[in-house]
Amino acid sequence: MGAAITASMGLMIRSFAKTGSELNDLSLKTRVSVEALAVLKYAAEQNGATLSTIEMAIKRVSMAMAGVTGDTGQADEAFERIKISLEDLQGLTPEQQFLKIAYAIAEIPNPMTRAA
Repeated sequence: MGAAITASMGLMIRSFAKTGSELNDLSLKTRVSVEALAVLKYAAEQNGATLSTIEMAIKRVSMAMAGVTGDTGQADEAFERIKISLEDLQGLTPEQQFLKIAYAIAEIPNPMTRAA
């Protein structure tokens, strides 16, 4: 029985260490705090998404902000639909930008529109 408990604890610790390492690595890439990423990871998992989905979303916002996408008109249009402009996001940290966008999307009443 002791061996089973010890083995379970070992697996749990390894899992926590892996998650912590993933969050730390992503934090370094995105400049979003580990704590915020942990919350976002939990929220994403509750809605059938993954941490990589969060990473992709943060990168896309950063690219839109920097005009790297080459099509800022499309980004402007998408932000306009959720009543946010790129100017609204200027000067915010990536974490604040992501949360501002997430809250705006959450306010969309139609689930199909919100998913789009």
